[in-house]
Amino acid sequence: MDWTNSAWATRCSPRYFANSAAPIQRVELYYIIGTDWLGVGSTFSFGVFGVHSDGVYEKVPWRDVTWQSSNPRVIEVLDQLFGTLRAVSPGTAVITATYQGLSDSVTQEIRSGQPAFPYLNIQPYAAPSEELRTAQARALWHESSPSFLDVTTQATWASSNTLVATVNAGLVTAQGVGTVRITATYQGYSKSYVFSVSTSVRR
Repeated sequence: MDWTNSAWATRCSPRYFANSAAPIQRVELYYIIGTDWLGVGSTFSFGVFGVHSDGVYEKVPWRDVTWQSSNPRVIEVLDQLFGTLRAVSPGTAVITATYQGLSDSVTQEIRSGQPAFPYLNIQPYAAPSEELRTAQARALWHESSPSFLDVTTQATWASSNTLVATVNAGLVTAQGVGTVRITATYQGYSKSYVFSVSTSVRR
């Protein structure tokens, strides 16, 4: 799976987790960082899920993953043990994580200077609680500087499949097993991320 530039929008994924005896079928990279692109000199890392054949997601320890950059002149692997990467120069590089012979990749962009304004960003919070099965996201409007205005309540929110999750003012509530795209729109600008529910949701 290979994403480009705005990979964060589809890779930052609150999920449910459970123990599973089923074999791991594939791996999936997810973003720990919260922006579409990074500046030169930044250090960052990704996380890795092992996805079992029954749909359960399991966090994989960094120490068990092998990391590789397609272009070390743009992004170098700073520390294999903790999966730490460093932005060296402007450009793009494909980051690949391998676990138990299974691999997944993302394409990360590195830039110098400041982002083009205005732009909308989404800040997903931590995984939904087991009790409430909800997760709060925020819509952040950057108009002319790195500082932002929280427009969560002013933005228009949508879920691509309300049978899996609904969203109201950024509050995402799981309804059933599956994956949806949560989208915020403000002043004609849209931003989205993927929200996945991989264990049963009690009604």
